[in-house]
Amino acid sequence: MSNDLFYELAAKKLSNEITQAELREFNQLIKEDRNAELFRWLTKKWEEGESPDPRFNVDSGKALAERKIQQYDAGFTFDHQPQPRPRYLKLSPYMKVAASVLLLLGMAYLLNTFVGIDEKEPAAAVIWKETSTKSGQQSSITLSDGTKVILNAESTLKRPAFFSDSTREVTLSGEAYFEVAKDAKRPFVVHTNDLTTKVLGTTFNIKAYPEENKAIVSLVEGSVEVRMKQDERGDKESFMLVPDQQIILNKSTKISNIVSFDQTAVAGWKDNQFVFDNIPLKDVIAIIERRYGVDIDVENKTILTCMIKSRFNNETLEAILEVISFGTNATYRKKENGTILFTGGGC
Repeated sequence: MSNDLFYELAAKKLSNEITQAELREFNQLIKEDRNAELFRWLTKKWEEGESPDPRFNVDSGKALAERKIQQYDAGFTFDHQPQPRPRYLKLSPYMKVAASVLLLLGMAYLLNTFVGIDEKEPAAAVIWKETSTKSGQQSSITLSDGTKVILNAESTLKRPAFFSDSTREVTLSGEAYFEVAKDAKRPFVVHTNDLTTKVLGTTFNIKAYPEENKAIVSLVEGSVEVRMKQDERGDKESFMLVPDQQIILNKSTKISNIVSFDQTAVAGWKDNQFVFDNIPLKDVIAIIERRYGVDIDVENKTILTCMIKSRFNNETLEAILEVISFGTNATYRKKENGTILFTGGGC
């Protein structure tokens, strides 16, 4: 991202001179945690009418900040030699002043965040961000270190707006697929109610819904260390996984097993793919309800134990219901309140 472009659009936004096309571009930029937090800080300073710290020297500060920030983001640059862009923003005289002020404010912010020279506003306070999804929803998130997260339905991810210089820790409730940016100096740690997963840079899936009796960590690439939460004896059992291995923890018995897995069966949900490999209808219904945002009821409870074996690739809800109906000899209908009701059938 061009830093000049961000500040120009931020200045236009704050001075109400931004066009609809520019607003759409700006909204895309602030989807990144780093930019969103920076714009909140700039807005606060703009509304207070505050000037940059008089101790701040633009040239030396810019060079120092860039060196420090590159310790966390190797690709970061303040564009000392701007590259040609396909279009140019035309600024009014007032806007040129506004953009310059924002540039100085932004520089001071970045220096405070990564170097910590501003005594008036220490960077010690951690700003937390939380993303939650409802039934039938998914969310793609890029964290401040470049890690990409796809959050499944009915899930919550809590993380700091910026990670510390020693670790990267997040908290998950539900299910998420992680593509962790490599950083040998700062491990990436995911906390759930029952497990702690620690990596340096890898790809994995965690499924840890509070209402379910299993917590599962599945490794796609790299390596992870999975540590159980402390048991009654105060022990903390840990395991190392290699690619295509998953650990399944039974929350009730505290017994865990390491097994191999089908990547599509585990992580296909992010691409609307489902592999049901001889799993009970009860579990299939939970997955469908979560993915499509529907309620499913079964009149004949005995069919909940019927084993379902099928594979779906971007299929509609109706297509999946038809296969379930055929496999269980049941019929289904949609009630007036929207609930899907299965009647009859048997294994």
